Amino acid sequence: MLLLAALAGLLIDAAALPLLEDQFGDQDGPSRHPTGLVVLLCGAPDRLRAMKRWEEGLRPQLGEAAQFLRLIDGRSIPEQRREAAKATLREQVPPDISILLDWEGRYWHALQLQSATVELAFLRDGRLLPYRVSGRWNAGSAANLVERLERFGALR
Repeated sequence: MLLLAALAGLLIDAAALPLLEDQFGDQDGPSRHPTGLVVLLCGAPDRLRAMKRWEEGLRPQLGEAAQFLRLIDGRSIPEQRREAAKATLREQVPPDISILLDWEGRYWHALQLQSATVELAFLRDGRLLPYRVSGRWNAGSAANLVERLERFGALR
């Protein structure tokens, strides 16, 4: 089920969100994408396929200008297993796809995310938009989301 929620009182500047390391050791985050639409695909390590479905479903509607960032809640991965987890991602995920690893849950805390499902947060020109989506992708939910983003002016 698609859950669309207003993030009342949650004004976040992308510059305030930290850069995170990906499986290749590179750093990225919303502050590296100060203009345009940024879609944060967030979830537990076992939610990568669901993130991919959301991205594949939304990309045609949001256009190539939309930047998708995939974030994994790494708090459940013990510190001694983190390098192995990064190696597994390097082996199983195509090299052109970066997975940002939030070992301390900083994004989950700042954006009030849950790890039980995939959650999408949206930033436009460096500011968090007041909508968040969670649940499984389906065409109707995606169309509803795109309509709301258009009304909010996020797709200009």
